[in-house]
Amino acid sequence: MPLYEATLAQYEQVLGDTHPDTLSSRNNLACDARRLRRSPAGPAHAFSAFS
Repeated sequence: MPLYEATLAQYEQVLGDTHPDTLSSRNNLACDARRLRRSPAGPAHAFSAFS
């Protein structure tokens, strides 16, 4: 997960919060966190991907 989180941080910094690639990365991180049952991270990333 740290690699995914680092990638998301770079997307946010370079592309911005509303770029489609950033949103997709955030959604992917949330889905993976949910699959791994890391529920505190999952919903936070998922909700921010759609706001």
